[in-house]
Amino acid sequence: MHGRRSNRGELKPLDPEIERTFHQHRRVLNHSSLFTMGERAKTLNELYAPASSDPPTCIVLLATTAIQFEIRPATINMLPKFHGFESEQPYIHLNKFLTICQTFKNQNLDEEGVKLRLFPMTLEDHAAAWLYSLHQFNFNMGTTL
Repeated sequence: MHGRRSNRGELKPLDPEIERTFHQHRRVLNHSSLFTMGERAKTLNELYAPASSDPPTCIVLLATTAIQFEIRPATINMLPKFHGFESEQPYIHLNKFLTICQTFKNQNLDEEGVKLRLFPMTLEDHAAAWLYSLHQFNFNMGTTL
């Protein structure tokens, strides 16, 4: 005969001293602590904040002579987005990206610096995860991509 609840596994054997077993289990749980004495729990801010020595991206930006450099929101909205899906064409994405970068001019910042600053903003989802998983290195936009 089947009841309302399905039987998930075997039945536990009858424990004539259920209270005693309960108190033993409770004592074991109370004595097993996650932290040793003198060690304090980390706050959420400490757990999720990146280490100061870790670079936020693998792209190393070269020093520029640009005193003021601004990327306008309209420019960011114009950038093509690449998610890293199999159906997406990476070369088409790069061509669109390079075309938009050619329209963006700054007196004190070369075109290479513009590309290096804007490229991470075009990646999302799997592609962004790929970029952030790379080790820090310095590359030339034209030869590496």
